[in-house]
Amino acid sequence: MGGAAAIVTTFHPESLAAWHAECRRMLGRDAAVAVLAAIGLGVFLNQLDAALADRFHAQAVFSIGSPDIIASSAPVVAAVAGALRSMLTSGALLTLIGLLVYQVRKPWLLALIGLAALFVGLPGEVRTPGEFLLQYAEAALAGACAVLFCLWIARRNYLAYALVLWMMALRAPMMQLFGNSNPGLQMQGWALGGVLAVSILWAVAPAFGRRAASAG
Repeated sequence: MGGAAAIVTTFHPESLAAWHAECRRMLGRDAAVAVLAAIGLGVFLNQLDAALADRFHAQAVFSIGSPDIIASSAPVVAAVAGALRSMLTSGALLTLIGLLVYQVRKPWLLALIGLAALFVGLPGEVRTPGEFLLQYAEAALAGACAVLFCLWIARRNYLAYALVLWMMALRAPMMQLFGNSNPGLQMQGWALGGVLAVSILWAVAPAFGRRAASAG
């Protein structure tokens, strides 16, 4: 976690200032729009993946995992702690990708690197050419949405990146808690959703306050 934080703050030292109230007042509106856009892109990808799996069910790879979060005595605390680690590592990875993009000057070489990087996200259960093509197409669509988000939606708004990475990190444990039939675990899911909502509201609230209105 320390190494990941060092990578982000070394190459983007101004990212720390995004959490100050004045910066949140300036960046909050764009960050809120970026969060809504990320939700829309996520819903689009989920629906598209479901449609492709239904259309090409013989080539689809279905993974069944165990919801590890329900084994914790404090699921909300465990989910928040895991999300903090995930947000830092994802931010460091995004920083390294950005450095690679700026260092590679040839567009064709950058495109080849991007196409090769998609292999990292493919499931290990792929065995046939049809399964590979379907999974690679889904990974390519997700990569295209990520490029769209970074270049045309979030751009250099560090607050937007932080909120979207935070939301992505909390999404999986929240869905695990909501997907369980135990009422107590479902209440933990609602509590985790409340943590996510409060954190996003805290980040973007200064942009919609009285001082922001008077400044506008």
